[in-house]
Amino acid sequence: MGKNNTGDLFSGPLHPEYVLLPIAIFAIYKEISEKSILWKCLYGDDKKIFEKKIKSEYGDILTKDEIKKINSFKFHTWGRLS
Repeated sequence: MGKNNTGDLFSGPLHPEYVLLPIAIFAIYKEISEKSILWKCLYGDDKKIFEKKIKSEYGDILTKDEIKKINSFKFHTWGRLS
């Protein structure tokens, strides 16, 4: 009989990259979220400064559309939470 490739992923021990990669991706996007909130609170409605900052820090991770969408959020009252 030939080898069945459909169950190979779960037939042996779990490879670290299957566990660590999603954790690393989550950590990066968590950091982006936290810093975006901070910068939006600090820079207020100045979208040019925020866009320049987020592009310099995360331009290699985020697409132009993602940056544009984040920049459209309003965070000016979030600073009152702390």
